[in-house]
Amino acid sequence: VRNLPPIENCQLESLRVKIFEIMDVIEKNKLLMNELAAGSPQLAEQVNALDWDELQTALEECIFKKDQFGLPEEYGPASYFPLIPENPEQEKLYGQAFVHGEKLIRAGKTAAFTVAGGQGTRLGYDGPKGTLAVSPIKGKPLFQLFAEQILGISEKYEVVTPWYVMCSPLNLEATVSHFEENVYYGLSRENIKFFAQGVMP
Repeated sequence: VRNLPPIENCQLESLRVKIFEIMDVIEKNKLLMNELAAGSPQLAEQVNALDWDELQTALEECIFKKDQFGLPEEYGPASYFPLIPENPEQEKLYGQAFVHGEKLIRAGKTAAFTVAGGQGTRLGYDGPKGTLAVSPIKGKPLFQLFAEQILGISEKYEVVTPWYVMCSPLNLEATVSHFEENVYYGLSRENIKFFAQGVMP
């Protein structure tokens, strides 16, 4: 076997580019993310936590099939029902919905759900938005207003209404601490479920 000449750095880079070209998108991103994370333990932990199979599915549905499921040429606000019924048909429909809703609440088939992953940065507030005081007179935070509504419904219909609070990985700990400091605003700890939403890179 004859001796091969040493491979220069530029040749190695050329070989790397060729290999990179034939890799699929997910494998490329795995390689790049791992290279970037090599010098950062925190980034490495985040990279290792990624669900690459889920990401592959998202890419296939949202990127590779973009032409199939693109935005319509004309679009506008989604349809909605006004807060106050505007005609007899709506009054009848609202009445039926109210009765059905009460029936579900009494049967314990409802729950409260709050999307609470946002921070109050744009409002000039350093903390989860739900902890921001918003009521004009008593300065109650959003979480307290929600809790009082849930407590009122639970007492009125004599049922337990579970509350699911979806935070972000960034503010989960701060949100839970806020509830602990305020004794869950009179609600039972067992009936409030805190969890962090999934994130994509």
